Order: sequence, then C-alpha cells, then structure tokens
Amino acid sequence: MEGGDGGVSGRLSVVARRKWKHLLKEQIGGGVCHLIMDVVAANLLNYLGITMMFLKSMGVKTVYVLDGGAPTIDNPEEKLIYFTQNNVDCIQKIASQLQQQPQAPGVKIYLVVMPYLDGVGEIILEEMGVYGVASFIPFSIPLFPIDTNTVTTGSDDASLDYMLYNDTSMIPQLAVALNSLTETLGCAYTHTVCIGSTAQEVHILMQYLMEQEGRANQTNEPEASRSKCRLVLFDRRVDMVSALCSQLVYAGMVHDTFGLTCAQCKYKNDEGKEEKLGMTAYNDVVFPRIRDVNFARVPELLHSVVRELGENYKGKETTDLKKLKEFVKTLPDVTEKHRVVAKHMWVASQTVQLRNSDTTSSILEAEGEIVSGLIAQGGVRCMEELMCRPQYPNDALRLMTLIRLTRKVKHEEREKWSRMYMDAFGDDAFIALNVLDELVSHALSSTAFEALRKKFPVVPTDDDSPQVFYGMQPVSSQIIAEALRVKKESELVNTQKRLGTVPISLEYGTRVRPRTENKKEETSMEEDRTIRTRAPLQPLDSYDCVVCFIGGATFSELSHLRYILGPAQTQRTLIVTTGMISGIDIVKKMRA
Repeated sequence: MEGGDGGVSGRLSVVARRKWKHLLKEQIGGGVCHLIMDVVAANLLNYLGITMMFLKSMGVKTVYVLDGGAPTIDNPEEKLIYFTQNNVDCIQKIASQLQQQPQAPGVKIYLVVMPYLDGVGEIILEEMGVYGVASFIPFSIPLFPIDTNTVTTGSDDASLDYMLYNDTSMIPQLAVALNSLTETLGCAYTHTVCIGSTAQEVHILMQYLMEQEGRANQTNEPEASRSKCRLVLFDRRVDMVSALCSQLVYAGMVHDTFGLTCAQCKYKNDEGKEEKLGMTAYNDVVFPRIRDVNFARVPELLHSVVRELGENYKGKETTDLKKLKEFVKTLPDVTEKHRVVAKHMWVASQTVQLRNSDTTSSILEAEGEIVSGLIAQGGVRCMEELMCRPQYPNDALRLMTLIRLTRKVKHEEREKWSRMYMDAFGDDAFIALNVLDELVSHALSSTAFEALRKKFPVVPTDDDSPQVFYGMQPVSSQIIAEALRVKKESELVNTQKRLGTVPISLEYGTRVRPRTENKKEETSMEEDRTIRTRAPLQPLDSYDCVVCFIGGATFSELSHLRYILGPAQTQRTLIVTTGMISGIDIVKKMRA
C-alpha cells in the first residue's frame, strides 16, 4: 500500500471523522446546530476531509466562516458551535464574535478548541467579558497530512515559540501524536535515535505515556500483527541556520512570498478576487512535479504539463461514438488540471515579480557567504546596507541572526549593529534584538556549528544536488540521513564523533506487562526493543522509518532530505513536523 491519500492521510481523515461524530453526538448531544469558525479552522476541516455533506449528516444545519458573518439564532432548540485553534489571534476573533452574538434564552453555545483551551485563552475570554458564555470542549487531532509522506501537529506558532523563547509547551502534544501514530500505522518503534536534548525529553515522555497506556489498556497483541519502524527525533535547535536561510525550491519560495495556512496559498487574481491553491502532493497532479525543484526550472516544467494536457484533447477529433464517450468522461478531470496549472502559473509569476530584484540577489549572496564561512565580511556589508533602507527590517534582522549563529561576534560589533538597527527601524526594534539574544542563547554555539559545517558540508559536493538554498545545502537533512543509517550501538559511535558536542543517543522502547492481581508482577516491566500500542488497523508496510522535526521544518529541508534518501527510501519514510516554518516566519515573530 502506498503512503499517500489511501495510506496515512486517509487514516488520519478517518480518525478526524470519528472524533467529530463523537463530538456532535456524545458531547454536544445531537440535534440541529450551527457551526461558526475562523478561516484557519475551516481550512483544517477541509484538510482532514470533513466535508459539508458529512457535517450535515451529523446535524449541522449551516456553516459560517467569520469573515462572512455569523447567524442570529432565536430558536432555543438549536445550538451554536464555535470552532477554532488554540491561538491568541483565533481566540480573540471568536471572543469578539461571541460579544456580538445576541443571547437568546435557552440557546446553548459551545466553544470547541483544538487541541484544548489553555490558560492564555481563558484570560482572553475573561478580559473580553465572554468567559462562561460558552461550554468549552477540547478537540484533539494529533496529526494532519500535508503531503503524501508528511504530517504535522499543526503547531506552527508553537514551533516558533520553541525556537525563540524555549517554550516547550508543545512537547506533550507531540509525544501523544507520535504514540498515536503507531496505532494509525499499525507499527511498533524498534528503536529511536534522539538528536538534541529536547529529542531525548520527547522520547522519555513517549515511553512514560506508552507505559501508562499499556497498563490502562491491558493489551496483549501478538508481535506478528505489528510492523517494525525506526524513529528519528531531531531537535530544531541543533540547526537553526538552515531554518533561517532563503528558500529556492518552488514550495519554499511560495511559502516565503505568500505564506501558507494548512498548506493552502491564498492570493488575489487579476480581478482582485481571492483565490486558494492547495500546496499538497496528494490532491494536486502538478505540485509533486515542481515542489522540490529550483524555482528557475518551474516555468519549463509548467510548460511541459500544459503540453501533456493538450494531448488529452486529441480524442475530440474522432467520430467514433465509443471513443467520444470515453473522451467526454475525461473532460472534468482534464479541465480541473488546467485550472490547477493556471493557478500555479499565476502564483509563480507573482513570486517572480515580487522577489526578482538586485537587492534579493545581494541578500542571497550574503547568506551564502555567511553560512559557508568563506567571506563573512561580504554578508556584514550587505546587512549594514539593508539597515540604511527602511523597507528591509526583516532581511536585515535575518542576516544579523545568521551572523550571530555562525561566527563569534565581539561585544563592540553587537552593540554597533544594535544601534544601527534601532536607528533604522525605531524603538520597536529593541524587542526584536532582545529576542535575538534569547534565540542565540538557546541555539547551538557558533563553535559547535563550525564543527558541524566541516563534517556536514553546506557547500554541495555533488553537482546534481538540488539548489534548495543559494549554493548551500541544509545541515539538518544531512544529520537526519546519517541517523537513519544507525541501527545498533556500534554504528552510533561514528555518528557521535561527527556530531561533536550535539547530544545523540540510541534508545529502545519499553514493553509493559498487562496489569494482574499480583502486585509484584504489576510493578515489574519486561525490557524489549519495541514500543507497543493497540492496533485496530492493519499495518502499513510502506513505512520503515519515521523522522520527526521538533520545532518545525522548512520545505527546503524536506526537499533535500528526499533527495538524499532517494525515491525508494523516501516512499518508505514518513516525515512528522510540529509545523512548516521559514526564515521569514521566524523574523516576523521576532519583531511581533
């Protein structure tokens, strides 16, 4: 079985539908209800395959997106369900909507928050005077499919908070998601390679949760019913440099230019109308062909797709009724492909228009010099020039961050750059500079990165290596590829030497005996090299490895990882990330 829409993404959709069915029938109690949500929540439901038809079958009368207004309900037999993410901006929008909603007698209001409403959200609701107006219901979907071989916990903001502020609040959610993945795939983790200190913490928490679940479920499935799978946990803070670099692959450049929400790109067409383009490989025939290539090749590839689609219209020239009948059947599919190609062409042309400038070229060259360590002074000059232009606060801050992460900077230089940045971009720059200091304190030291750069060269040695960055390749994907080759303790030694001061360990799972009446047996644990969970679904044999980015991943890193692994291994490797991020996302968060 392939790991595409019929594989892990299809199973995650099944899990989501089950949870919604339970939510609407058991927790809310059925009956007629209206669903009100923000754009992000609407995208998530669409992403999980929860259609309007499915919602109506569950008793949802109407669905409203906040940008398009909301209903006024007077019938006490009907219910209002507000659905949103646990995000400050999303909670504020919902709270504002609750303020405007007339309080009809007997109408029950529910606030469904994914994955749950935390203390910050409760404070926002209380400050806006709507706390207690609605009943709170958590809705936890551990993972969302964003590509044929890629899933995410949807914690984009939390990933940035982890990088910038050492906020580890997403770690429990990630541990639960990774454990639930064994149930979805019908597999067991034979061993885990932990790269970075947080990776080891995640593994410890996974083991603890698995042991508790083992005791609670009292399960005893045979080992033969579960396929074997390796797990690699990668701590984002081992390589923050790759996350900050400008991306040159198609998916990465679109992300940097337009931003993506739930793998959807939103833009305005020539008529000013908002359009959406799904950037996923399992429901877009064009995207897989251009996703991982350098942006310079995209026009050529799109042209070849158009030529291929033109071949599909040759059937209209026949006079044979049987052949015409078959041709007519293909028309809906062909016309949909044409619409998708047209959208990609528009997005690509706009990206070129917005990013094609001498300044962009200078920034790319500066990044290459800084990260490769060849001519660092060229990067410094470019950064200082950007500080003289008020329209480039993000790029100036990003180059300054790259310099601080890749080389030792004297105190006098730091003070000089800080003064220049504040003079150029105002007092608000003071916050960004403080966040920069905090980010550097949590990241790998510049000395340690220099050692990694020597063992895992950022300058490609292979002429066929994809140009995901400007003349560079990610250190992160190279480390992960090496970790995937580690299967026993003896193989770990060489990898430890290459990683230097970066913590790396090879861990094995723990199998807990089912609970019995004998207290001695209840507290004893049998050591084994597998982690076991319930597996109601048949095993997916396509996945041998699961790679997890703790703190987010960029499209460029995923593209390079696919290249290193090769087509065969890529199909057998599932990538999990806490979020899709980019250098632009990071510096915008620093300046927020």
